Amino acid sequence: MVRISKKTDFEGIKKDSIVRYKKTGNVSEILYMSTKSRGAQIKKLNKEEYIVLKSGLVLNFNHIENRSDDLKSVARSLAQGRDMINTNVSDTKNCRWLTLTYAENMTDPKRLMRDFNVFVRDARKKYGKFEYITAAEPQGRGAWHMHALLIFDHKAPFMKNEDISDLWAQGFVTVKKIDDVDNVGAYLTAYLGDYALEDYDGNINGIKGIKTAVVKGKEKKFV
Repeated sequence: MVRISKKTDFEGIKKDSIVRYKKTGNVSEILYMSTKSRGAQIKKLNKEEYIVLKSGLVLNFNHIENRSDDLKSVARSLAQGRDMINTNVSDTKNCRWLTLTYAENMTDPKRLMRDFNVFVRDARKKYGKFEYITAAEPQGRGAWHMHALLIFDHKAPFMKNEDISDLWAQGFVTVKKIDDVDNVGAYLTAYLGDYALEDYDGNINGIKGIKTAVVKGKEKKFV
């Protein structure tokens, strides 16, 4: 599949190309396949086995322990999140992007949802009605935190970090305006691809995919 980004890209579309058009809010996307698919290469026999149609060989599925081990699954989730955001956000001035973290090494996702629901209840009392899209994210050390896009039906109110921190009452927070962002879905899901290890106090030698980047003049590690 080829994503069209400029006018000249249309020259690659042939009459027999398979074309998909997707519109999410203010963003339109056209993808096309220059050759037709030859059909399925495998057939699922049961939840443990599949057969390779060309050779007749029966193989076992390689089950993953969690979704973070499957990069394709994570990529699909990010793409779905991007489309969901673009579909629901028509004016970025009506939005605020929050990150809610814990002061402790909190590893219980059920508690994360309970704490977030309490936060939403209290935030609506202070700022009025809003809808939200969330992404719960684990850090490399296993601690959970929440990204939340708050969507108002009018210009978003001013939110001080200190006030949001008091409402969250669990740890550190950040509040970002996204007023001038064009493709807001792509912009926000970019936050969800790397996990900072700056607060990780364990042995990072056992963690795969470590990379180093310079952020604001300081060297930081990400997974």
